[in-house]
Amino acid sequence: MKPPETTGEKSPSRFSQGFTLIELLIVVAIIAILAAIAVPNFLEAQTRSKVSRVQSDLRMLVTAVESYSLDNGCYPRNPPAGVCVLAVNGLPELTTPVAYIISYPVDIFRSEKGLRKPIQYGACSSGSTYWYVWSLGPDLKDQNATILYDPTNGTISEGDIKRSTAAQLLTTSPL
Repeated sequence: MKPPETTGEKSPSRFSQGFTLIELLIVVAIIAILAAIAVPNFLEAQTRSKVSRVQSDLRMLVTAVESYSLDNGCYPRNPPAGVCVLAVNGLPELTTPVAYIISYPVDIFRSEKGLRKPIQYGACSSGSTYWYVWSLGPDLKDQNATILYDPTNGTISEGDIKRSTAAQLLTTSPL
């Protein structure tokens, strides 16, 4: 038997013709599925990192407030008996004339028209003086630190992130 005669031309291979429409659609579908999985995980990680930053800023602020108290014998904005005061625009007494902190931390969850607002501070006097500092938390609602953020409920948990010298302020108030 004699081999078939060839004309010297190569038959077009499958790879030189490009991809079919079905192959392209499959690739696009796979990329869309991977993006649908990755984007929510990325957003969750972003929220967790913001919560960690706020908790770190609150710890730094606690150190500054306690240092101020040791030097001055009272907490900043020391209220008279039976009164609570809020410092929603920061505490300049922590930065000048003595720098207990370099700059007052901002609440990364609180912004208006792109401007960051400082972490809130409150001091109360009812028998003894106590203070508390708080951030809005990931829900972006101001509960005036009466509902506390609980990370075990996920990053969508309601509540503010808070630190205080009063143990009763670190529990969630009933609605």
